[in-house]
Amino acid sequence: MILALLTLALNLAKWLITLSTALGGASTIIAAVLLLLRVIPPDNLSLGLVGAIIRGSPLWGLVWLVLTGAGLLVQVRSTQRYAQDYAHAQF
Repeated sequence: MILALLTLALNLAKWLITLSTALGGASTIIAAVLLLLRVIPPDNLSLGLVGAIIRGSPLWGLVWLVLTGAGLLVQVRSTQRYAQDYAHAQF
């Protein structure tokens, strides 16, 4: 409840959405790679194994951080262009 109020009061909705989608996207990419490499079977995807692998391995943790950073960068840059184009279209 407090997080929701702070998000609205400080106008952080865009950043919260951007961060959560970057984190989720990075995890999804790693899950896909682990599935392709047959590290985890598809039946065990819902057991939280991807998160455990990311937390348990410095290499996968680093890959996750890099992918998250890349996702943040791409989303921030693309939404800035969108915001600028939208502002110009209004006048």
